[in-house]
Amino acid sequence: MGSYRSRLAWLLAAVLVIAVSTCMKAGDLFMDDFSRFPPRIFSEPVKQLTNAIHEYHYLPHRGVPLRPWANALIHDDAWVGGDEEGKPYLEQHLLNPRPQHYNSILVVGDPEWADYTVTARVKPLSSAGMAGIVFRYHTNRHYYLFAFAGGNKARLALRLPLEKEFRVAEWKELAAADFDYEPTRYY
Repeated sequence: MGSYRSRLAWLLAAVLVIAVSTCMKAGDLFMDDFSRFPPRIFSEPVKQLTNAIHEYHYLPHRGVPLRPWANALIHDDAWVGGDEEGKPYLEQHLLNPRPQHYNSILVVGDPEWADYTVTARVKPLSSAGMAGIVFRYHTNRHYYLFAFAGGNKARLALRLPLEKEFRVAEWKELAAADFDYEPTRYY
């Protein structure tokens, strides 16, 4: 398979092209710099009113309109907008209480998209759990994932749509490499 560095380079190149882009180029399907999102929890102020609102009423959003993004798990209030040195960003501000069952995901795109490249900057804020990019999303239980995990690993995995155990996510590991990362740095 080659050396550690060549495996990691292949893994990163195959999934995630790291770059900073502020404008769309010819052929780009989608680009977002998150500047329209306010620096706050996206579900507020509606979350303070009641957590049961989606049990009885449909709301397209619970505070900040996310369009064209969609919160894949409507009950999950994990997302906030922020600003770092004048540059807007999007952040998952809560640790997932049930990582074996689901992942907090914001979704954008179209089912017709195929054979595309994702360019993003990711700062993993913590070595607990995972931080990364979901792509080729079909449902909350079927997608590909590139993530930093456990403070020392980069992984490429496929979330399989059927679980063998009740509420335990089924994953197919496609590739992994040792990769020490820091929660204070963008990758």
